[in-house]
Amino acid sequence: MKNTIRIFLILFLLQACQTTHRITDFNQQWELLQMEGQQLPIHRLAASPKAIWAADYGSGTLYQSKNKGKTWHKMLTLGSEYLEVLQFVDDKYGFTCGDYGFVYRTTDAGLSWQEISPSIDGRITDRYRNHPEKDQKPEGLFVAYYNMHFLDENEGFVSGFSYQPKEGFRASYEPLVFHTIDAGKNWNLISKEKTEDFLAAYVLRAQPQNEVINGLFYRDKTESVQLAKDRSRQDIVIRKQRASMAADTSYLPPHPFKRGMLRHILFLNKNEGYILGGSLDEGNQKAIVYKTVDAGRNWLYIPTEMPHIHGAVIYGNYLWISGKENMLKRRKLR
Repeated sequence: MKNTIRIFLILFLLQACQTTHRITDFNQQWELLQMEGQQLPIHRLAASPKAIWAADYGSGTLYQSKNKGKTWHKMLTLGSEYLEVLQFVDDKYGFTCGDYGFVYRTTDAGLSWQEISPSIDGRITDRYRNHPEKDQKPEGLFVAYYNMHFLDENEGFVSGFSYQPKEGFRASYEPLVFHTIDAGKNWNLISKEKTEDFLAAYVLRAQPQNEVINGLFYRDKTESVQLAKDRSRQDIVIRKQRASMAADTSYLPPHPFKRGMLRHILFLNKNEGYILGGSLDEGNQKAIVYKTVDAGRNWLYIPTEMPHIHGAVIYGNYLWISGKENMLKRRKLR
């Protein structure tokens, strides 16, 4: 009997040690990359079939690397200060969107980009925010697109919001969803009443595999994972099975910061996943990292001295992250 108990305890301790290692290894084996001429942090990362792309935080500049991050080339600067989404549907066609209501398309693997923004009367396109010599409450509509997805080189949607700076965000906020089937030549505004049905039908057609559509991470078309907050503003993770509409909610452990932003959720395999973001505390903008090893049922907070993480992508058998303090790193996947 005693021997049985000893064996059980040994097996339990071994399993606990293995689980702890799997959870706390986030800080290990990162390779620091350098981007010549980089002046601003990298806000977003994305992959095309033959390159990895980066968008900086504050100038709308795109960078490209064709050799897995060894060297980077500054491609061009676009109208948005902050490009929020980059997506390539194949090796030639790609799209990006961001603030000031800009949407762009490339047909030549990113060598050139053409504006295809939805037409909105009164849209402000002149950068004014945080500019000391410009009116911070100009006439017109400030528009921003934080989500975008394209099925192919022609059909896709952008979603975001608009508001009138003179009236304030809360008083004039309006959600926006635009759909195109001809690569942005024409856009159809989806009404608030039809948005939920439109997105549900779009996801079924998209057949997603480990990708984000309108802020939700889809393992596939049947299961989504969503970051949200409950009524008391605590961070939660909602896993939903679309066929049965069954959902379960997990509470994230508290992080040590007063304010934080969770920017990404991604899975490396069926069970192992991360939630990445960072603190918004002045003078202490460190990364916020959670990890799961049971498909998102439970999450553990990972202490780290990394700066606030803005960008994350899986490309070329590497996990790539970027963020404050001009951080750009990659780690080889097992």
